[in-house]
Amino acid sequence: MDSLGRPFALIYSPPGGLHTLVIETEPDGAALVDDEQIDQWVGSWGWWLSHLAGEPGLVGASVTVETAPDTGGRLGREVAANISGDAPQFARQVLADTVENYPAGSSVVRAYLALTFVSSTKKADRVGRELASRLPELTGTLASTGAGVAAPLDAARLCEVIRTAYDPAVASLIDEARMAGDHVPLEFSDVGPTAAEASWDSYRHDDATSRTWVMTGAPHGLISARGLEKLLAPQRGIARKRVTLMFEPIDPGRAAGMVEQDIRTANQRATQRQQVAARDSLEMLQAATTAAEEAAGAALMNFAMLVTATTVGTGGAADADVAAAIDSASKAARIRLRPAYGAQDAAFAIGLPLGIIPARRAELTASIRSAL
Repeated sequence: MDSLGRPFALIYSPPGGLHTLVIETEPDGAALVDDEQIDQWVGSWGWWLSHLAGEPGLVGASVTVETAPDTGGRLGREVAANISGDAPQFARQVLADTVENYPAGSSVVRAYLALTFVSSTKKADRVGRELASRLPELTGTLASTGAGVAAPLDAARLCEVIRTAYDPAVASLIDEARMAGDHVPLEFSDVGPTAAEASWDSYRHDDATSRTWVMTGAPHGLISARGLEKLLAPQRGIARKRVTLMFEPIDPGRAAGMVEQDIRTANQRATQRQQVAARDSLEMLQAATTAAEEAAGAALMNFAMLVTATTVGTGGAADADVAAAIDSASKAARIRLRPAYGAQDAAFAIGLPLGIIPARRAELTASIRSAL
């Protein structure tokens, strides 16, 4: 329980003594929002990420934005909880028709933030007490970023999220159980797939097939607030889609040297050409701006991206349509993606809000990876 009395789940990963807590949000969205408000959200999000770099023991964070068909369960529960007993029959019929027909073809968007901390102790209760006092500030400051209402996931809700990812068909069953007031008795050992098969470029789990892409190149040039809009939006033919951004705070001692090296690299690339290209000038400007912001106290982070698209069934002809849709969305965002060949099952799990940090499980040490 955090200091506000909210229960939260803590995932313990024995290799390295990692502990992960997950926060669920319901983003407000940018529709009908003024550009000034969006700028404030972006600035607040940058501040929130910078604040993470100063969190004691934090070694990684991920943001997972998931789009899925709306089963209508939430709307039904909301209407049932607020309808008046004295409401006219006509009003009741209108609400009933809305609950039945409105969710058809609509989607729900949820976002999950997984924060992973390293601790020398293996006692979960001790780590939990340390994080309980810090959770209210972490969730409270998210409101100014446009994330909407933010609350930590408890164990039952976390199990539902992971179970639904592996078997999308249970989403409607879980919503029906909630509408009936029943408790879904899920344990963490039950959330994996009943059966799974990983192939070279896809991953079949229960009655669904998923493909995961990883980012191989970040966008060049300036990134607008709506740069990822098409990639994050629901897409026809994709039952569930997850876009996961992973962040790794860089030690301030290393960050200063890295930004200076970026400046030298940009300058060297520009001087090697007889005529400086516009992209070279922009790269030099961005390197200088990053160095100035880092010197003023801004945090520096490594980041990565995974995109997972899930279709119900065994795939087949629909795979080409899904791949084309993801390729089009990534090009609109100017992000280079490629399928996670030979590692579809691992990439699927990394894209879930579980706090899995691939670098912490790699055989190469951090110093060797940085040299490469």
